[in-house]
Amino acid sequence: MPGSSNSRGWLIVLLLLIALFVRIHNVTALPPFNDESLHIRRAEIAWSFDDLNISLKPGKLLTYYWIGLFNADRLHGIFLGRTVVGIFSLLGLAGLYAAARRLFSAWGGILALYIAVFSPFMIFFDRLAFSDPLASALGMLTVWGSLLMVRHPEEWEWGILTGFLGGLTTLAKLIGAPYIVVPVLAIFLLSGLGWRVAWKRYKTTLIVCYVTFSVVLLPFFAYVAYKEVSYQRSPDANPAAERAVMVEPVLINTRSPLETIVDNIQDIVTVNWVLHGGLVLTLGGLLITFRVRPRTFLFLLGCIVLPWSIVIFLAGRFSTRYVQLGILPLLIVMAGVLIIGFQKLPERWKSLRSWAGSWLVVSVWIVFFAQPFIAAAWTNPREMTLPKTDRHEYFQNFTSGYALMDAAELAKNLEPSTRSGRIPVIGLVGSCHQMRLYLDENGPVNLECPNFGWEGELMPDVSRHIEQRLQQEGVLYVFAEPELDILDFDLLTVDHRVIARFGRPFDGMVVEVWEMESAQ
Repeated sequence: MPGSSNSRGWLIVLLLLIALFVRIHNVTALPPFNDESLHIRRAEIAWSFDDLNISLKPGKLLTYYWIGLFNADRLHGIFLGRTVVGIFSLLGLAGLYAAARRLFSAWGGILALYIAVFSPFMIFFDRLAFSDPLASALGMLTVWGSLLMVRHPEEWEWGILTGFLGGLTTLAKLIGAPYIVVPVLAIFLLSGLGWRVAWKRYKTTLIVCYVTFSVVLLPFFAYVAYKEVSYQRSPDANPAAERAVMVEPVLINTRSPLETIVDNIQDIVTVNWVLHGGLVLTLGGLLITFRVRPRTFLFLLGCIVLPWSIVIFLAGRFSTRYVQLGILPLLIVMAGVLIIGFQKLPERWKSLRSWAGSWLVVSVWIVFFAQPFIAAAWTNPREMTLPKTDRHEYFQNFTSGYALMDAAELAKNLEPSTRSGRIPVIGLVGSCHQMRLYLDENGPVNLECPNFGWEGELMPDVSRHIEQRLQQEGVLYVFAEPELDILDFDLLTVDHRVIARFGRPFDGMVVEVWEMESAQ
């Protein structure tokens, strides 16, 4: 495709600006999700170091620091958290262009960027205050840094950069740790050298890369080791207080390995089909294009599979967002298949053998598939076409902010207690903590979220607390999710009447508002 470097540069800027607008326009259209609330809560204290488990424990650490850097008021936490994550995601798009440019050409990089800007998969998660968009962006930059290491074997500065980016990827999300293998893949697949010669030539740069990676992670994993040693020396201590658990046990696989692998691979295929539609069919041409550029595509496939490996083998509860880390390299593969595939057409298809064919295919996909998804994300998220797992998580389940926002709005207009002058509310819902995002801490509603335990084992204590609060206030309101199976509401000894019910979309879990009055 003809065009000067200046015109390409302006086109890249335009695409990045469009990407930003798509990601942050009406960014609060979808109600908050459970994990977003947790991230925002931790972001509020990450920089204070009051809780070292939050400030130093690897997991999703970088997300807390990034969102916390902007010090948002909690009532604006969702807007700001989602906005700054959307802004950060542009780094990944820039890295995608730079990597695709090195692997194919400048216009190949722009085609990959064109796809990524409008990818429903990327858009959906880049509009949420998650750790996955940060890890995805940093992982893509690690891929780009690895390509620079291949090109500049004598300049160990690129080893420092790539190791640093790999460390940040791991701090953004632990499942990004396999990205640190990418520099080795790049050198042994793309340098054009035998492995002995490649090792001799790139040894210094690789060592610098991995030393940098280790230095970045050392303080945080040293903290985890310290906590574990302290726990082992004090076996009677409370594990929750003594251990720095990086991954919740409930997320780790408890099924047979084969069943886990098969199910997770099926889920990955399904979510890509649902969120990328017909564009996934381009991967069918990989068998043909692989013969043209085998090492390039093998490298890209490695960049996809590496971050997905932990998910495929270990994830006990698959979530679509877990595989975002491999999506940007996948989009480069799609662009590469289109480019090479059209170039292999017979001479009579000369007009399509140029860039026109690939750009036409992507443009049609954007108009008829991506654009309706984007419009729904902006105006009515219920109309987005999502995998069943995501519809459950973000719309139907207790993790969704639907119904909770309605209950919080109602609470502001309830009759206050004559004794305290405030509206006392007890939250017996699975995601009570996210209601603080809708209610002013110093406002009329006094919200309490009692700890009822992972399996509802503390409900007897909660029941006694409700009795005490009712005696103190004279009137008490409870937000309840009767379908939340871990809670036994029969353990509550105080009578109540239901004054409101709010349903979630797609026949999801209902939130009820109860009123309790003291007999005194």
